[in-house]
Amino acid sequence: MTRRPVAATGRAVAARALARARLPLFANAFVLLGNSGVTAALGFLFWTLAARLYPPAEVGLASAAISSALFVATLAQLGLPYALIRFAPSAGLRRPVLTSTVVVVVTLASALGAVIFVAGADIWAFALREMAPPLVLAAAIVALGAATGASIVLVYVAVGARDARPALAAGITQGVVKSVLIVLFAATFARLGLAVLLAWLIATIAAVLLQLGLVRALLAARVDFHLLRLGSFLRYSAGNYAGDLAWAAPGLLFPLLVVGTLGAEENAYFYVAWAVASLLVAIPSAVATSFLAEGSGAHGATGPHLRRAFGLALVLVVPAIVVCWAGAPVLLGLFGAPYAANGVETLRLLAIAALPLSLNILHLTAARVDRMMRRIIGIASATGGGALVIGAALVQQYGAVGIALGYLVAHLMVATILTAEWWLRSRTGAIGRRAGPATHGMRSTDHDLKAGSPGDGV
Repeated sequence: MTRRPVAATGRAVAARALARARLPLFANAFVLLGNSGVTAALGFLFWTLAARLYPPAEVGLASAAISSALFVATLAQLGLPYALIRFAPSAGLRRPVLTSTVVVVVTLASALGAVIFVAGADIWAFALREMAPPLVLAAAIVALGAATGASIVLVYVAVGARDARPALAAGITQGVVKSVLIVLFAATFARLGLAVLLAWLIATIAAVLLQLGLVRALLAARVDFHLLRLGSFLRYSAGNYAGDLAWAAPGLLFPLLVVGTLGAEENAYFYVAWAVASLLVAIPSAVATSFLAEGSGAHGATGPHLRRAFGLALVLVVPAIVVCWAGAPVLLGLFGAPYAANGVETLRLLAIAALPLSLNILHLTAARVDRMMRRIIGIASATGGGALVIGAALVQQYGAVGIALGYLVAHLMVATILTAEWWLRSRTGAIGRRAGPATHGMRSTDHDLKAGSPGDGV
């Protein structure tokens, strides 16, 4: 038997790896990972500067206000970005009009949602009253909500066009601008949480303006709200909207829960740990977004795409979890001794949770590709709702550690069930088959969106 030279074997392995990296699923995932990595690193820098330059109580109030605006922007997405990615490839000449319509609707909904949040802030976010004069705080949260909503949907516009580079450019812009501003504000204004909020707001607006310039070729000067009512577009959006809310609820509501039960200072320690752990979550999130874009254009190939996505996500996230676990004291120590003293256990639990979360988000994305609305809502509700319920039950006794534990337990339980189901389905060759009832009536949208001219609209 003739053995292949080691050099030849190495070249063959490298060639296979290069060929796989050129697959659109991996290529877009790597760009999105680069965006997530750069954005997360700059976010890490931002919160490090905030922790060093501002009192913990002010950082806690600012993080709660920013989380509130992010929560509003997530509510305002209405599931439309997922529907845009899913149906835009079949929209033909109407794609720019459909895209512009979705961007306008999401931005307006974000602004309206922020107004409603501010109007009831004395009920569900009364602690924020200490942060700034009511009108100033209201204007900042409304503006940030609208800008964040627009920025999120514009990321999906670029990814849906299979070009994640505008998202990367926007992430870099936002991260650099807010980091520079938070230092300038600390030197020129009182070191208040409002300065942290304003730095984030101005940077987000700058990112949105850049995104609009980079994706302008994908947009039209008109909108047509009737396009959102055709076929199954709204049904698909509604199912994803419910799932998205449930999935994102813990990260958006935990800061409000902590600041309301444990105080602003404790929320600063929790939020910093959460922000560091979000570096890990960015890995499977980027892979999942690329999976959605590629899977939506490859009918019947969900199974192969899902297996590749699993492999890529796990290869990247497992070493990152190990590093985060071992380096938790050092990472939090960069923010200051109090953060290391109060957040190591919380960070380590959140880091472990990134592993089952990776499995859950890819199963959720597979359901989005296959248009399985009940499955989307079920997975998201079990993880998000479970984390909120368990976390709320444990926060009084165990503090922020209890919230992190609830988050881990919820994701671990759901991942165990989904993994067992996936293994059984793989044994029977059922993976990748589209469910008939879930896709019933969907094809009409493809035809309806192609009808008409690109100039139709208002």
